[in-house]
Formats: sequence, C-alpha cells, structure tokens
Amino acid sequence: MGSLEIQIKSYTQMIENCPDWIFAGVFYDIGSGLRRSVRTGIESLLKKAKRGKVDYILTKSISRVSRDTLELLKIIRFLRERGINMYFENEDLDSIKQEKEFEIFMGYTCVDGEIVIVPEQAEIVSEIFKLYLQGLTFGQIKTYLESMGIKTVTGNNHWDKTTIQKMLKNEKLYGDARMQKTYTVDFLTKKRVKNDGYIRQYYG
Repeated sequence: MGSLEIQIKSYTQMIENCPDWIFAGVFYDIGSGLRRSVRTGIESLLKKAKRGKVDYILTKSISRVSRDTLELLKIIRFLRERGINMYFENEDLDSIKQEKEFEIFMGYTCVDGEIVIVPEQAEIVSEIFKLYLQGLTFGQIKTYLESMGIKTVTGNNHWDKTTIQKMLKNEKLYGDARMQKTYTVDFLTKKRVKNDGYIRQYYG
C-alpha cells in the first residue's frame, strides 16, 4: 500500500470514528501542486465548500495543499469567508484563526490578489537570515528573538523552532524561486513529474 493510500485510510478511519462527524469525501491531486488548472481534487473540494457541504477539512501539511504562496492564501481566505477551517496536521495549524497568518509567510501579505511586502516584518525575516548565516542554531535564534522582545507575525512573544526552520527553508522569503522543480512529460494531458535532474533547474 502506497503513502497516499495509507493517508486516505488513516483519515477516513479517524473521521468515521468520530460520532459527531459526517464523512464528506476524499479530495486529492497527484502531481507538483503548482498547476492550478489541472488540480481537480482541490477544485472539487472548493466547489463543495462553496455549496455549504463542508465545514471542516483535514490535510497532512501546507505543502500538500499548495506550494504557491499566493494560491494558498487565497484558498485559506476563501474558506475563512465561509467559516470553514482547514487543519494542517504537520504544522498543527488551524486556518480559521483570524489572527493566524502563517509565520512561514512572514514579510508578505495578500492585497487584492497580489503579494506585497510588509516592511516591518521583512526586517525581522532579514534579521533571522543574518543570525542563521552567523552560525546560530534554530534554538539560539529563538532565544535571541524572544530576548529582544521581537514578536511573531501573530503578536506572540514566543517563537517556535520549527517555524524558524520553515522560514529559512522558504525560498520565497529570500527573493528567489527555484524554477523547473517539475516538468511536463505529456503536453496533451499536461502531466508533470518531479525533476530529479532530468532537466536543468535554476533560481530566479
């Protein structure tokens, strides 16, 4: 049994074991998660949410929903407007919390469908990268930020080491985007696969 089948079975059993929950279905896409036009799973889920047929969504992680920052923010806000929560298991995050604009996107916000920089947050992100390049560990960066009274994007006084790690791994926070992480193998079906060195990758 593959990873996807195991996850589907696990979540299905979890939902069915909760007497107050009603199973609304499984929605998934196979691929890079970057091509919105061919993501029938997420499209079907959002359509069902729009019709009021879903009020709580379980997902493994943020990256399983989308690796595109703008798309993810739009999805979260689409759901929030309808009072629908999406729970990300790996990150232990609830999308419905209005004060919770995910820390891994610190420095950016979405205005009228466009990603814009938040200057005061961008300064904090820059400081975190400087500290890391100086050789500080995630724990030491956490201690420094808290000792300096620097708050998280949600106004919290306490920083999470995992959040700092995810910020440092988020290529969009340092102005780059790794191109051609996937490539098209069938232009008729638009099927894309992970690029494991078959074609050249580059940063832009």
